[in-house]
Amino acid sequence: MHRDTPRNANLSSIESAPFSRSNSQQIDSREALIGGSNNPPPRFVSRRRALTLSASMVVAMSSLLSSLTGAAESKLLHAWQARLTGNLTLQGEKEAASIHFWNKPEDTISWTWTGAEPGRYRVEINYSLHPNMQGGKISLIAGEQRIVAPAETTGAWTEFRTFPLGVLSVEKGGDLSVVLQAAQMPSPASPAMPDVVWLSLTPTDAPATSESVRPSTEFKGKALFDGTTLTGWEGDLRYFRIADEAIVAGNLQEPIPQNVFLCTTREYGDFELRFQARVWKGRANGGVQFRSHRVKDSTEMSGYQADCTPSLWGGVYDEGRRGAFLGVRLNAEETVKVVKPADWNQCVIRCEGPRVRVWVNDVLTLDYTEADTAIPRSGLIGLQIHSGGPAEVAYKDIQIQEFPASN
Repeated sequence: MHRDTPRNANLSSIESAPFSRSNSQQIDSREALIGGSNNPPPRFVSRRRALTLSASMVVAMSSLLSSLTGAAESKLLHAWQARLTGNLTLQGEKEAASIHFWNKPEDTISWTWTGAEPGRYRVEINYSLHPNMQGGKISLIAGEQRIVAPAETTGAWTEFRTFPLGVLSVEKGGDLSVVLQAAQMPSPASPAMPDVVWLSLTPTDAPATSESVRPSTEFKGKALFDGTTLTGWEGDLRYFRIADEAIVAGNLQEPIPQNVFLCTTREYGDFELRFQARVWKGRANGGVQFRSHRVKDSTEMSGYQADCTPSLWGGVYDEGRRGAFLGVRLNAEETVKVVKPADWNQCVIRCEGPRVRVWVNDVLTLDYTEADTAIPRSGLIGLQIHSGGPAEVAYKDIQIQEFPASN
């Protein structure tokens, strides 16, 4: 939900009404990307502020008030101060600048928040987003906390508004990295995320809505594999065996003719699954199916698969169904750094209602919300060895904690 009324100037009061960029000097080709218009891209001269006070002046006033009351200071992060990756471009200068062409999942916008103080902060963002670009989600990570919020649309690419993202908890002071990335891209075939002007963080007493980027520290799982028998599992045992308290999938003597799965004998709905996986011999390709079902008269399964593959750790593929990777791969560079080749890697899969999250070695790799209500929210768990040359993938310490079904 966006806020159209001006905010309390004592808290932040940073432009909440829409303003026009119709007189700006820059050329924005977004309208051409969307289609449906034969007009050339609009030319802009300078951004007109909707409020008399500029954002920087208001934050300065808020900071002065904070210094008098002893409260933490507000922080305004401008587009021109950001570090950009991918195809993102900066148009304009200083406070008149905005970030454009946020078109890919891997694009990131980041700042260093110097001297952040512990506390809770209301996070708001000023941007424009064409009405056709519905269904996207914005991920904000600051330190060890994360907020995910819908990317609400505005009237046009030339109409900028301020939207709340949530309330961020800052537990440790100091310099914090603040990173914006798409958590989910909009639904059109050629999706685009917002054109961003600024991000603000204002002290508040409101409850935090952010959550830790790490897995829960309160996991209470029970073993799905006892380390010695395959009780509770079924599958083609020519391709699965127990060794050193682990389930080893595949073999090094002959090629794997087709994808093969060892499955649980019962289904699971909402849960947190933890296991260790090792991809260590041959051209191995494995993964763990969840909320999945066996395909009749086939060795295949249909459903979500968390990949345990050298180049794809932590991605989720829709096996035997849509045949595509789902959502947005998060923290790709950090994931590469923490994955241990030819060694055990700790994986966590958490399913709550339509939401699916995956971590590899405590790094969040996916936060996906299923939009298709026809997709089952319960199913089998399966360990895969992919077809191909002789290879082995091993799984151990498989534990699960079940939750009540959620909407």
